[in-house]
Amino acid sequence: MAKSAAEEILGARAYSSVHDFGEGSGVWLTLMNWWEMIQRWFAGLYQDSELAYWAIVAGLLLLLALIVWHLIWTIKRSSRWTGWEELDRDLPLGRDPETALQQAADAARQEGRLIEALSFRFRLALYRHARNHPGALRPGFTNRECLNAWTNNPAVLAEMTDVVRLLDRCWYAQQECPAEDFDHAWQILEGKQVE
Repeated sequence: MAKSAAEEILGARAYSSVHDFGEGSGVWLTLMNWWEMIQRWFAGLYQDSELAYWAIVAGLLLLLALIVWHLIWTIKRSSRWTGWEELDRDLPLGRDPETALQQAADAARQEGRLIEALSFRFRLALYRHARNHPGALRPGFTNRECLNAWTNNPAVLAEMTDVVRLLDRCWYAQQECPAEDFDHAWQILEGKQVE
């Protein structure tokens, strides 16, 4: 008799609406149960061993402080980057990056390594732009993302888009760089307006 009465009460619509958390309530109830178990364990830990309780609290606070410090460090590092570090990463040490990039481009051009020469000259344009417009470029930008640095100058952007298309096509697809396309791209990169 009592069992059937309890089932009737628990099965009533009014009772079930009190505990109805909507769709996915099983997951929600499980999470709430875990949270309640953690709270009970933590309260019991304080009564059993105050030292262990405070050690865990100190560890959690230290972890939180490290996470906050890492977030601040990451944001500061990304906002201070001027574009210089990544652009001269594989150049000889102790040399002016601008001179080194220009010499590397000229040497590659004389040796017939046209796409390599174009790549060095493109990096020189990026280096100069990053120096003159801090914050316009970021580490890890692809060639196409670097084009955003010239969005305020549509004419230069169109020319640089031609250069990037040629670079991507020849470098990544490992195609031969046609001499006339190279000459056109080189003239664009040599132009003062690109910088």
